Amino acid sequence: MRGFFITNLKKYMKKKVLGIGEIVLDKVHQLASFPSEGEKIVSRTIQMSLGGPVPSALILLSRLGVECTLVACVANDEAGKIVTSILEGEGVRLVQEVSDHTSVNTVLVNGMNGSRTVIKDIDSGTLEKKIQNKIIDSADLILCDRHEPDIVLDAIGRKKRGVQVIMDPSVDCSVRTMELLRNVSVPIVPIETMKTLFPNNTIQDGAKKLSLALDKTVIITMGEYGCAVCNRESFAIHSPPRVNVIDTLGAGDIFRGGFAFGVLNGWDLDRTVQFANMVAAMQCTKLGNSTAIPTKQEINTFQKTTNQLANSISLV
Repeated sequence: MRGFFITNLKKYMKKKVLGIGEIVLDKVHQLASFPSEGEKIVSRTIQMSLGGPVPSALILLSRLGVECTLVACVANDEAGKIVTSILEGEGVRLVQEVSDHTSVNTVLVNGMNGSRTVIKDIDSGTLEKKIQNKIIDSADLILCDRHEPDIVLDAIGRKKRGVQVIMDPSVDCSVRTMELLRNVSVPIVPIETMKTLFPNNTIQDGAKKLSLALDKTVIITMGEYGCAVCNRESFAIHSPPRVNVIDTLGAGDIFRGGFAFGVLNGWDLDRTVQFANMVAAMQCTKLGNSTAIPTKQEINTFQKTTNQLANSISLV
């Protein structure tokens, strides 16, 4: 069995990731079971956690030694102060455009199966200023979501040659989101989105059609079933390690963070997907979003105790 070792993370500190996207504060309620309509139910626990696809992925990357900058709208309200403090504590640099309101989502976690229902707040606002050239020029990789299409497309147009772009489209299938997907390096799309686009197709047929439509390899995230990797020539499903699921919140965000880490380190696609699957599964073993993101030490321990990976990835 061939091992793969990272013996010195200091060299990866030179890698820089630019994140562009929505930032929210999640108020997470863990429930014994999902309530019926009209039922009153008491939360087992209530937890405040930083949310948003891009911030969560950046926190994972920062914990693994990558230098991260987030460009986002955040208000100077109480929720904004909390998310700013969390990012600062995680070593993620925030380039803030001040808005009138910081979004606070209510998240209901079903203690029976770990599924979550999200009651979204109104948006924090959208970025109005283009990102400075020096920030874009310094990026080795760009992570984005669907919330700032104009700003993202402008950044893609000004990025250095060879810099890859990874996007979280959520379940949006709008024309604007599809335009963004055509401009990213490796589209990573939830299975719900693919089913909406191609409702009468199998997973394989839908993935093939999406790959052809975008003219590139696509990755379909499939929750407990891991992910599928598809291009013109092949289709393969990559299963995740088995874990005790507590809360699935943020698993897709952390998958993208893990995928970005593999890209930054020049891993091949199979190993990159394998690592992304693993850290996404680990995310599901704790309650919350940012509060559940695995650390470098936890990743090492997980590999030693589960023997899930064919190739050991040691983060010394």
